[in-house]
Amino acid sequence: MQIIIDIQADDFNHTLSLIRQIVAEPQPILESIGETLLNRNKDRHRKQVDPDGMPWHPLSALTLAAKKGNRILYEHGDMLGSLHPSVNGNVLTLAFGNEKAKWHHKGTEPYTIRPKKGKALKFAGMYRKKVDHPGLPARPLLGFPEDDADAVKHLVQDHIEYLLSKRK
Repeated sequence: MQIIIDIQADDFNHTLSLIRQIVAEPQPILESIGETLLNRNKDRHRKQVDPDGMPWHPLSALTLAAKKGNRILYEHGDMLGSLHPSVNGNVLTLAFGNEKAKWHHKGTEPYTIRPKKGKALKFAGMYRKKVDHPGLPARPLLGFPEDDADAVKHLVQDHIEYLLSKRK
């Protein structure tokens, strides 16, 4: 049995050069990966599921009565709108700029809410001097499931194939 591999040195050297360029200057590919992951996470948020596709814990009846809609973790769009990718050198970060995201992602222990202004709180048409909140259930917002990893792999492959095709 004989196996013959014919490698054109120029093509091989060009391919290695492109890979070195991507490693030496990763910002363009990391920005593309960041936008892809941003869109995938926003899509999961719209579907109200965690990174593994599991539905988030439903809203309580009291919360539903107080909200304008019934969409979980979305009232005005400020939390979802604060989700942004950023690239610093060879590090890609996808994070929420809104502090509330971490409370919803991890959940919270029970806590007491007191009025900051005035003497009482109003929620769902009721007035109270304080509210003993049962805590927020965890509703994971960010993750890197296998289908995200596959999407990144395909994006990198497509990027390399595109760069290689520009030479021909």
